[in-house]
Amino acid sequence: MPLLVVVALVLLSLQVQAKSKFQRHKERATELAPAPWRLHERQPHWLLASRPFPQHGQKEYFAELNVKAPPQAIFALLQDSQRVPEWVHHAQSAKVLTHLAPGHFTVESRFTPPWPIRNRDLISESHQWQRGQELWLEIHATPYAKPKQAGYVRIQRMQSCWLARPEADGSSTLFHLGHMQDPGYSPDLLINTAMTLSLSSTLENLMQILPEYQSSQLFIQHSSLPTDWNYCNTLADILTLPWPQLEPYTD
Repeated sequence: MPLLVVVALVLLSLQVQAKSKFQRHKERATELAPAPWRLHERQPHWLLASRPFPQHGQKEYFAELNVKAPPQAIFALLQDSQRVPEWVHHAQSAKVLTHLAPGHFTVESRFTPPWPIRNRDLISESHQWQRGQELWLEIHATPYAKPKQAGYVRIQRMQSCWLARPEADGSSTLFHLGHMQDPGYSPDLLINTAMTLSLSSTLENLMQILPEYQSSQLFIQHSSLPTDWNYCNTLADILTLPWPQLEPYTD
């Protein structure tokens, strides 16, 4: 076979392989690309939207709240672990386990959702910091930081980010982004419905209890700006994009 023909066949083969590899990467990127946000609920001072989380079949949630309180008051509530059961729906308790550094700690939370979902617990690591006038809080699950407890199913995957941004009139805009992969065997439809209802109640409760922290003098420790924001990077990216018209959620 002439040399030129052999070279041509080799180049053609390499081109096909490269195209096939590119196509696989493209299909994978399309598969993992975030789906459009769908609106669950819009109230006068807050909204709740969701989209399927790319790495599992449950939802990623976005909330935006307009609150008549400064960021410091909001974070005073967020760090008050004793009052978590009063506003986080189905929360049984929350306890700080260790202070790793200023604004950096681990927390044990327990939840008692309604039947047929069994009790859950969550061991998480929280990291809060200040960036300009904004206050940030990132939380992620650390399921092996403490032995499992009898009677509770341990949440393995969870990420959350809170951002409190001051406004010129003394109020704040509070953003929340979060997802959790439920560790049980309940179908996604049941878990997604329960999570949506729980978050809706949580936002309502937060708006009701927050005025008690309006003049809070609690000292709030802040860690330094992290070099890798991890999940809060996702929220920061979302807030830089123009929001599309949200379609009502119908599933």
